[in-house]
Amino acid sequence: MMTGAAFALSGNIAFALLFAIAFLLIGLSDRGHRNVLLFALTYAVGILTPASELLIPLVPAPAPFVWLSHAAFVTAFFLMAIGLSRFFGLRPPWRLLCGLLAASFALRLAIWGGARGSFAYEFLYQLPFAAMLAVCAGIVLASRRRDGWTIALFAIFALLSGHFLLKPSIATWFHPGQTARDYAGSTYALISQVTSGVLLIATGLQLILVVMREMLITTRLQADTDMMTGLLNRRGFDDRARQLLARRDGGDVAVVMIDIDHFKSINDRFGHAAGDVVICALADLLGSFASPAMLIGRLGGEEFAMLRRGSDAAEMGLVAEAVRARFARLAFDGLPAAFRATLSAGIAERAHAEPLSQLMHRADGLLYEAKHAGRDTVIVQR
Repeated sequence: MMTGAAFALSGNIAFALLFAIAFLLIGLSDRGHRNVLLFALTYAVGILTPASELLIPLVPAPAPFVWLSHAAFVTAFFLMAIGLSRFFGLRPPWRLLCGLLAASFALRLAIWGGARGSFAYEFLYQLPFAAMLAVCAGIVLASRRRDGWTIALFAIFALLSGHFLLKPSIATWFHPGQTARDYAGSTYALISQVTSGVLLIATGLQLILVVMREMLITTRLQADTDMMTGLLNRRGFDDRARQLLARRDGGDVAVVMIDIDHFKSINDRFGHAAGDVVICALADLLGSFASPAMLIGRLGGEEFAMLRRGSDAAEMGLVAEAVRARFARLAFDGLPAAFRATLSAGIAERAHAEPLSQLMHRADGLLYEAKHAGRDTVIVQR
C-alpha cells in the first residue's frame, strides 16, 4: 500500500516532469530564449531525487540511490542558478557555484552514516540546498528588475531557502527514520515532501510567468522595432507618441519629419545595399540625439521622425539643423570617398489637444516645402 509520503514523492515526480516539458517546449519554440532550456534540465535532473527516494526501500543495495537523491537535488539547484543568470543576462558566479557544489558533495560524504534525525546531521544535510537557493535569490536580486513578477520570484526563492533551514528542526520533532529505507514511510517524509513540493511548484509557476512576460515584452519590442536600424518603426513610433501626448503634465511638443534627398538615385547609382548603408548611418546619427523625452523612428523607406516633449518648434529646429549639418559631412562605407548625402526636414509644434496624425501631417507638409525649396534644408513652423 502506498504511504502518504510515497504518494507525495510520486506527485513531485509528475509535477517536475510537467515543468521540464513546459520549459523544453518554451525554449524550443523561441530561438531568442534558448536559455530557458536550462530550466527544463533543472527539473529533469530534479526528478531523480523523488525517484531515488521511492526506489531506496525497494532495492537490495540502496546506497547509490541515497547518494543520487542528494546529489541530483543540489545539482538541480546548481543548474537553476546558471539558468537564472543566463535568463537575466548576468555572468554566472562560477566560482561560488562550483565551490558550493563541490562542498555539498564533500559534506554529504562527511555525514555519511551519521545519526539521522539529529539536528546536526539534518542541518548539514539541508545546508547545501539552502545555500544554492540563496544564490538563486541573489541572482534574481542582482538582475535589478523591480517589477512585481521578478520581486515575487525573488521572494519565493528566499522563502524556499529558508524552508530548507527549518527542516532540521522539523526532523527532530518528526523523526525521518533510522535508515534511508525508513524515510518514505515516515511522517517527516510526508511533511517534507508536501511542503517542499508546494514551494517548488510555486517556484516553477512563477518562473513560467516571468519567462512568458519576458517573451511577450520581447515580441512587442520586435514588433515595434525597425530591424535594420534598431529604431522604432511606424507602429512603435505612433504608439509611444500617442502615449506621450496623452500625458497631462503640460509642456510643448514638437515633431521633426526627415527625408533623405534623392534617395532613389542613390539606390539606382550604387545599389540597394549602399542605400541601406546611408539609411543606417542616418539612424545612428539620430540615435546620438536620443533622450528619455525624445522619440526617434524610421517611418518607412528613407523617412524618419523625431518627437520631443518639452521642446518647441524653434528648439527642435536647432536639433534638426545640427542633424542636417552633420549628415551632410558623413562619409559612407562602400561608397566613393567624395560621395555625400543630404536630407530635408520639416518641424511642427503641437497646437492645444492636436491629434498626432494632424501634427505629423503638418510637419510632413513643411518637409515637402523644404524639398521644393531646393533640399538640404530645414523649415520650421512659423
